[in-house]
Amino acid sequence: MAFQGDLRTFPLPDLLQWLDGARKPGRLTVSFGGGERSLYIGAGVIERIGATNLYERLARVVRLLQPIDEDRARAVVQAARASQPIEKAFEAEGVPEALLRAIAREDVFQSLADLFDEAAGTFHFSEDLELEEEETVAVGISIREILYEAARLLDEASAASSTIAGDSTLLKAEKPDDGSLKGLASAALKAVGQATTVGAVRLALGLSRGGAARILYELWRAGFLKVEGAQEAPRPDPLTETLRQGERLLAEGHFEAAALVFNSLLAADPSDKRVREFARAVEREHVEALYRTLSPVAVPRLRAPQASLAALRPDERIVASLINDKWDVSTLVLASPLRELQTLRAIERMVELNLVAL
Repeated sequence: MAFQGDLRTFPLPDLLQWLDGARKPGRLTVSFGGGERSLYIGAGVIERIGATNLYERLARVVRLLQPIDEDRARAVVQAARASQPIEKAFEAEGVPEALLRAIAREDVFQSLADLFDEAAGTFHFSEDLELEEEETVAVGISIREILYEAARLLDEASAASSTIAGDSTLLKAEKPDDGSLKGLASAALKAVGQATTVGAVRLALGLSRGGAARILYELWRAGFLKVEGAQEAPRPDPLTETLRQGERLLAEGHFEAAALVFNSLLAADPSDKRVREFARAVEREHVEALYRTLSPVAVPRLRAPQASLAALRPDERIVASLINDKWDVSTLVLASPLRELQTLRAIERMVELNLVAL
């Protein structure tokens, strides 16, 4: 199946939500005034991204972060274009795949944040996942994480663009990287050196105007940069700082800790849209992780008599009462009166206690 349209009538966030809900694998190509992006989508996950001159852009960023000279970087690009996977080509030069993936993931967040606000573009989706003759790199990001992170970046776009006003704006380093910066943020600070312009940083990293503004704005607000003509950088509000802490926990798979962060945020400001979005992200990512260990088609079977389940929590006993050696995990989720996450966690705990076998 293939279909196409324009982003005015079918905005990219809505399109990605539909593909995620439908669990449709395929290749989504988005064309806009600044070029073209390809997203290779698995079941709810963007597995690879493709773009024109992607390898050269990655090489420029890597050179800022790793001791690799221009000749070796050029050799990597040539090897990748000659059919060697870009990850293997960089790995042969001592660049770990984890670094390349981290850079590529951040690039996806920034480029899709731009496209979320784009109405003049068009898209084409095809279920053909064959890699075409274009430059691609692995990212492995869930669509839900994309939707959450790109929306967060867009929330800050106005403040960033008003502070980082144009390519001629002068930037000066205030303090060196203290180890807290990763990926594109660290590369941007290195591109600044002692002093340079926004345009020079954009060229060095191959970023859009909006993407560069958002990254440089964060560096300015964190005290790493001084921006010509800008007033003293405001301190991030406590809610934003706590959200970032929760995002880091979520990205590392610490779902219980992320849920505790959400509860503290909810108590502080239950009406904030970012808090509600974060709650949805925590639940979706936790459910996704549970399904990786609890296959939807696995059939749970009780390994102990019902009498021995008295020590379980009330919600776990409800799920245990539904286990009949016939229904698989997905059927139990549908039959349970509990939320999907609560049901899956109950099954997981009973498996850990050796009360249930899959």
